[in-house]
Amino acid sequence: MGRAARRKGHAVMENAISELSLDDRFGCICCTHAFPYYDAPKQAIKTFHSHLEKGGYLLIAHAETRTLYDLMLLPIVKLTTSRAAYPTPKQMRNYLEPEFQVCDIIQVNAWYVPSITLYVAQKSEG
Repeated sequence: MGRAARRKGHAVMENAISELSLDDRFGCICCTHAFPYYDAPKQAIKTFHSHLEKGGYLLIAHAETRTLYDLMLLPIVKLTTSRAAYPTPKQMRNYLEPEFQVCDIIQVNAWYVPSITLYVAQKSEG
């Protein structure tokens, strides 16, 4: 994703959320497959909000617990990764609102992987 954005002339920073300076502001922040590993997900959302420009977008994509298959498969996935808490769609909305307005939710389903969901959210001002 970063390479494609660079080819189109966009500035791209690939950093951990903890590496951002207090003054860094972005038009879009992408968080792919990292969100379930954050110890404090609501605080992460607030941090993303504080680093977005007015009207900026947050894209979060990760595995999610939506189906019985997910409930059975994700504990096995956890054996190959560090500790993770895969949120449900309702939990994600609770994390995102009121700091963000959810603009779109795109679900990827394939029989061989857990449900993957992309949340597209715009920074709420208030």
